[in-house]
Amino acid sequence: MLTYTPRESVNLTDYEKWLVEVDNPFFNSINEVAHYSNWKILSKSSLINFKYFDFLCFNSIDDFKITWNSKELQFFTKEWRRLWGKAPNSKKLYLNARVFL
Repeated sequence: MLTYTPRESVNLTDYEKWLVEVDNPFFNSINEVAHYSNWKILSKSSLINFKYFDFLCFNSIDDFKITWNSKELQFFTKEWRRLWGKAPNSKKLYLNARVFL
């Protein structure tokens, strides 16, 4: 599971269109990915500090390692940070998204 909130200057309508047209097809085209989907939190809660989460499912830990360490995914996530991330130039990647395995 990946949790995140795009930076404040992002047009969320554009972002959500990008999720449908680019992000979701990209991840679901990877052979090792069993399922990928994007979710938006609709109700504000003091217990949740993110607006979106992605559910990324693999059939095995080996499939996870292959995908997570691929140059293609590294390029894609770097581009995501540039376009939408809260801290696109930071080496502290957790400022943009949190990943839970």
